[in-house]
Amino acid sequence: MIENPVFVRGMSRSGGTLLVTILDSHPNISMSYEIYPRQLDIGEMTGSAEELLELARSLQEQEDPVMALKLLPSKSMSNFVARCPRGGVSHQRFGEILESHVNSGFLLNTPEEKMKVMERCCLDKMEREGKSTWGLKCDNRYSEYIELWPDSFFLNIVRDGRDVLASQLNTGSFNPDPFECGRGWAYTHRKFEQFMKDYPGHGHIVSYEKLCTNPLEEMEEVFFKLGMENNSSALDYHKKDLTIFTASHLSMDRISKPIDTTSIGRWKDEVSKEQMVEFMKSAGDMMEKYGYR
Repeated sequence: MIENPVFVRGMSRSGGTLLVTILDSHPNISMSYEIYPRQLDIGEMTGSAEELLELARSLQEQEDPVMALKLLPSKSMSNFVARCPRGGVSHQRFGEILESHVNSGFLLNTPEEKMKVMERCCLDKMEREGKSTWGLKCDNRYSEYIELWPDSFFLNIVRDGRDVLASQLNTGSFNPDPFECGRGWAYTHRKFEQFMKDYPGHGHIVSYEKLCTNPLEEMEEVFFKLGMENNSSALDYHKKDLTIFTASHLSMDRISKPIDTTSIGRWKDEVSKEQMVEFMKSAGDMMEKYGYR
């Protein structure tokens, strides 16, 4: 087990995928994307070893990725397996990983067992790439992660909440309520601040705006915090043969190009006055705290 994974957190549409992709370009860091342990829901299955092994072998035998997802016992597990290719793990390889997990004496009944499957998927990518550290996006259950990996490190990316709202309004199927979006934005960053108080030395805040306007300086600090050698070539992520480019992702257009500042301040053209008022009702204090006036 590798004890020093890197976890990335941030509200959806805050630049987390960009940050993960830059980290994945570092010669020592292997990053995966949105595979969360809580997604490994076994649905109506009993959760026995025999049942899980049958599922694992069925996945290995199924060649069609779409049909493979239909074999899974819940929509959330389907999402987990559908996102695995972003880290270079096919549904068939996931079946092999699950089989190995069960044969090692584990099931999918506890948060720790689910996290071990997530870890196996990430280690599979790390070992294929010959790197020394793995990581991926995480949810906000920080204590569960750090209990299993005491030397892990967490990066929380903060982006102007107004631009987060603009992106959610105009990308994918988020369809956010501005007030709830603001509340979620404030809660995400407030909870990370509490985590850093509870676990000093295990967290660092990354500014999306600084990442876009001065990426060399911002990433130099990130690599320093991670105890990694600074590597400016990581900013050439869009030129590299990364696993994310062989899969689908909502942010593919953004990460297929060099860093730029075009998405900063998009709220001025894309968010109405009424939407802004609702957003600021719930996020105003935290927006002020982070300097977004």
